[in-house]
Amino acid sequence: MTNPTAPTTSLTPSPQIQEPRSSSLSFQQQQQQEQRKPSSIFHEGEIEFQKKANTFEFANALGPRKITGHVPQEFHHFLTNRMVVYVASYNSETNECWCSAIWASPRPTELKVLEEEHIVEKPSFLKDSHLPSYMEEKDYPWIPLSTIVEPQGKDSEEERLCSLYDPCNVASGDSWLHLNYLNAQHFEKLVDISQDGKTLRILKAPHAQDPMWQSCREAGTLVSLNFLDLESRKRYRTNGILTKGLSASGFEIQVCEAFSTCPKYIQQRAVVKLYQESEERKGVVVNELLADRRITLGDETTYLSEDVINFIVGSDTMMIATIHKHVGADCSHRGGRPGFIRVLDRRTLVWGDYVGKGMFQTLGNTVNCPNAGLLFVDFENGHLLHLTGDIQILWREPGTSLDGSDRTVLFHTKRWMLFQHSCPFIWQFVSMSSHNPLLNDSNELEKLNPKYLSVVNVAPLMKKKHQKEIVHARLERIIPITDEVKTFGFKISENKTVSIQPGQYATFTLSLEHPYMRSWTVSSAQYVTIPHVHTDMNDTNYFEISVKKQDLGATSTWLHDHAQPGDELFLMGIEGNFTLQTSYYVTMKKKSQNKDAQWKVLFLSGGIGITPFISMIRGVSHSLKQSILTQDSKPQIVMIHSEKLQNEIPFRSELENLLQEKVIDQLLFCVTREKDVKGELIRCQRLDKKIITDTVKDIEERVVYICGPGPFNESMIRTMQDLNVHAKNIVVESFDY
Repeated sequence: MTNPTAPTTSLTPSPQIQEPRSSSLSFQQQQQQEQRKPSSIFHEGEIEFQKKANTFEFANALGPRKITGHVPQEFHHFLTNRMVVYVASYNSETNECWCSAIWASPRPTELKVLEEEHIVEKPSFLKDSHLPSYMEEKDYPWIPLSTIVEPQGKDSEEERLCSLYDPCNVASGDSWLHLNYLNAQHFEKLVDISQDGKTLRILKAPHAQDPMWQSCREAGTLVSLNFLDLESRKRYRTNGILTKGLSASGFEIQVCEAFSTCPKYIQQRAVVKLYQESEERKGVVVNELLADRRITLGDETTYLSEDVINFIVGSDTMMIATIHKHVGADCSHRGGRPGFIRVLDRRTLVWGDYVGKGMFQTLGNTVNCPNAGLLFVDFENGHLLHLTGDIQILWREPGTSLDGSDRTVLFHTKRWMLFQHSCPFIWQFVSMSSHNPLLNDSNELEKLNPKYLSVVNVAPLMKKKHQKEIVHARLERIIPITDEVKTFGFKISENKTVSIQPGQYATFTLSLEHPYMRSWTVSSAQYVTIPHVHTDMNDTNYFEISVKKQDLGATSTWLHDHAQPGDELFLMGIEGNFTLQTSYYVTMKKKSQNKDAQWKVLFLSGGIGITPFISMIRGVSHSLKQSILTQDSKPQIVMIHSEKLQNEIPFRSELENLLQEKVIDQLLFCVTREKDVKGELIRCQRLDKKIITDTVKDIEERVVYICGPGPFNESMIRTMQDLNVHAKNIVVESFDY
């Protein structure tokens, strides 16, 4: 039994580690800081890569909207409720980049509670198998969406879903299902942020042998923090400069850049357990247990060991640190199917650089400095693997590199450190990202290592397994909606079905001149099932997507101009939490405080952002007809849609009919490029604050859903903030990634 009065033991630096030499920036360092600031939002390395990848215009349109010089207020709750932060740092004395992790400590008052259900004995060291247990050869049913985790108790379904609504949904543009096993309430605070968002403090130090102790001693050091939440697939980065060097109580940074990034390639996991070593040591605070870990070290004279290689090739997640010596550090996430990292030889790792936002904030730094650090986490056993070395980037023809990527990244290892049981958490695997490309070696490895000596590559093994999971979606019919929008109906082949909640999106791989991976919202009707548990009511072998033809859009152009019934696409998965379940659980939370609270929603859409809403509204109609919902139990829906011209409004007549049938309670269309359009449901003006306040008299009681182009989303978010709508009641879907 853990003694609840036992003092918490903080990890302190070992005697040979120096304390920070300065607790604040000197005048000279402040001058150097000013000199580091680039004249434009991107530095020369990022711009060089953007131009090579043809993303320069997109990146420079998106970047100024996304990147700020402080942490906006709406992100504070998300950052201060994290249990882990990943840190990129650079040791100028050894010319090494490192990536580290800092974990929150359990609250002493929570240890007794945690012990009963959540503390387990430490498992053995690295497993014999080089694949995580969830990827072993088993006859799993194919469910191409987030695995449903069964409720752990009578009220846990509501509790674990209600914690979804933190303000990060506002700025990140994505709402995700928060599984809420062990969460921030069980742990001491790890992150603190100043009111203006310009100063960020990490309130705990890494373990005593972490390389951060050598690289972050002094104020003025460039660092990058990545707040990655695997449960919700959210991530937020802050790049800045140390104003207080690392000590036993943590460190402090001045924020120079802050931005959210998309949920691509993040495997969903939830923290379910804490480590305990043995029965006789159950009274020892977790931090003390982590102080006696085993360490394995390797340097330039040491090859990667077999254990380390097995660790790497079985990983589906990696953190990477890079540095521009005059601008800043960057800490980023990389993910894929197990096997996406290959070992080219006993010192060299290789992977394909998957498509992202095209800003190249990570790899762009390598133009200035090739040094990089990698961090791998064994989520089942708590081991950490740090590597430092140099990066080399090989540009290929689009789609011809590993896994259909455009670039090959080589990492030449110089030193590595393996820490046993360094992480106090055990994660439960929930689901793979549907954005992960299928593994495909092309002939890249043979080019790089013609004799194929010492190559460790599990991609062929995993590819064989994935062949069983690949689902072919055959195009059945094409339905014109407007001049620019068509609906495409797909049937699942091989007698398989998919489970869909209205508002979710489908991810496809298309093989055109090179492979493309694209996601489109499902627009067909499915039942709205409450509560959100897996049911075969939503299993189907047919679904529809509605796609607007985009100028210069290769995939939308192919669908509109070339696709024919009978064509087959690879369906990678169906997922997303931009669904009515979001507002349902917010309402249930309100009902626990006020029994008269009602399920009310406001849908604000722009352009093709209407598609998740037509899916939800059709779902409500479908559920009413089948008596799954009643007029009293259904959501009260107000919808306002913005479009340039009235003849471009998708699904207009259907929505007007659903208004007559009382599926929708209020409906309004705003057209921005016509002046003389008449109609009770049309306004010839932009969707703005006045339109919303005139139409919606009870906005403070509603959960607001926003979906449209980036500028539309940002405008609506600002309007909701002006109307004092609480951030937890705003849910945004973004088409920016």
